[in-house]
Amino acid sequence: MTKTQHDKLCDINDQISSNINSDVTLKEIPVKISCFNYLKQRPWLIIVLILYAIAMITIVIGVTTVEIILLRQTTTPTTTTTIAPLICFTIPTSRPSNAWYSVGNMSITRQYYTSTYLAQDNSVLIAGGLNGISLKSTEIYNQSTGCFINGTDMPRARYYHTADILPAFPNYILLAGGVGSSGTLNVSDLFDPKTGNTLTIAMSTMRYAHGSAIFGSTQLVVIGGQGAVQLDTGDAISSGSITTFSMSLNTMIVPRLSHTVTRLGNNSGIILVAGGYQGSTYYSSTELYYGASNMFFSLGSGGAMPTARAYHTASYLPTVNKVLITGGHRDNWNTQNTMILFDVLTYSFSTLTSTMSTFRSWHTATLLPNGKVLIVGGSTGSVITPTCDVIDPSNNYLTTPVANLSFARYKHTATLLPNNDQSTVLVCGGYSPTSVPLNSCELYFV
Repeated sequence: MTKTQHDKLCDINDQISSNINSDVTLKEIPVKISCFNYLKQRPWLIIVLILYAIAMITIVIGVTTVEIILLRQTTTPTTTTTIAPLICFTIPTSRPSNAWYSVGNMSITRQYYTSTYLAQDNSVLIAGGLNGISLKSTEIYNQSTGCFINGTDMPRARYYHTADILPAFPNYILLAGGVGSSGTLNVSDLFDPKTGNTLTIAMSTMRYAHGSAIFGSTQLVVIGGQGAVQLDTGDAISSGSITTFSMSLNTMIVPRLSHTVTRLGNNSGIILVAGGYQGSTYYSSTELYYGASNMFFSLGSGGAMPTARAYHTASYLPTVNKVLITGGHRDNWNTQNTMILFDVLTYSFSTLTSTMSTFRSWHTATLLPNGKVLIVGGSTGSVITPTCDVIDPSNNYLTTPVANLSFARYKHTATLLPNNDQSTVLVCGGYSPTSVPLNSCELYFV
């Protein structure tokens, strides 16, 4: 800046200062003194200017400090609230056989519910059950995601019922009998779990804790159960027709519950009814139901099981055309580890020399694609066991202990999920050793 420019700026400042509260215009003020002389004559103004400069520096420093604090706040991690994901199961890359893996839990505990494999999407339908009250809710386990999702509610609550899929209606579940919100039911529902579409079918009598079996593609028979002596057999169920249950032409020898109902071959019209109990009486007697004549036939004393039993299992073995019966109560207190065979050709029983690794009742038996039978959990009568066995019919019914469950349980369900690469068995629910209902599930790799 030149001396001339400097003098002009000082003159302007002089003019502004001298005309505060003045009515005189700027052009009327003569320039008489320099800027330096002006300040020299006014020491108080120098002090004001110094204080003003300090204030401006303080303001500038203060703003900079705020910006630094804000910058630190933006770079400091903050705590955020996230919604926990569903506990689901991811199939491991390495899939070893003879191993249990925990999967996603059911949303609630359920007792006396049904677990049914749905072939159309390789899933499992969990339906109804007891949780303080009778339930009408359903859940679906999806093997591809390892998660449980809520399904469509059944038209009515029920537990201790049966659930079957008729080949003619692969998307529907036929739910029969059980205990509802107001007592024992005498109705069944042909129910689509995906859409909720339902066809209600009246039954001839109320019943629960019964057995059921499918005939052909359109018929279901319901046998025994609490308070029932007779058999109900479903007439042909076809699209657009009115369907009912009709009574069998005769009755079973004795009323039964907690018995087994086993069809003797996929295309057979004959059902084996074995064991069970009524009151304090446990049965060794058996009888056959013939679908063609809609009648029961007793096998007599020669066709009785070697020992009475209830809460046992019965599995038809297609490779040997026999029925394998395992474990169960033989009275109110004692369980068994024995296994017996029913020969479909001779209608006779024999006791196997091979036994299960422990005494069991309220266990499950699942026929595997390789022809072997997986035995899971159960009660020994004094403790609840996590042990499992695999029985090999091709090797003289050799019983081999396999991996234990993660949680000991009984009164659970076990459902086969077939797979070309490696099948699995889904085990859910039941009771713990302290009789606490469980909602946990486990998957067994065959």
